[in-house]
Amino acid sequence: MPVMRRWLEMMRRQLEVMRRRLEMMRRRLEMMRRRLEMMRRWREVMRRWLEMMRRWLEMMRRQLEMMRRQLEMTRRWLEMMRRQLEMTRRWLEMMRRWLEMMRRWLEMMRRFRDDAPSA
Repeated sequence: MPVMRRWLEMMRRQLEVMRRRLEMMRRRLEMMRRRLEMMRRWREVMRRWLEMMRRWLEMMRRQLEMMRRQLEMTRRWLEMMRRQLEMTRRWLEMMRRWLEMMRRWLEMMRRFRDDAPSA
């Protein structure tokens, strides 16, 4: 009978040890599961953030492209204005010369008239 008792006690101890080990393993597994869950959440947060950044960068790129086009348009318009001003300047110069020529011609006619012997 004592042999049986000892054996049963030994079995009980072994079972207790196994139970503790199993409990520890369960805790470890639970911890690992939590870590994995946290990592998944973090990954999702990062993914969303990256997506947001990508959209923002795309928006910036579009705005920059728009600004570039506007600048190009402004540059062309300014070039056109410059040409028109140059043309106007030339035309005014031409008019000035023509008026100067007319003034000289009229001056010449006046002298011719004044110098002519009166009839």
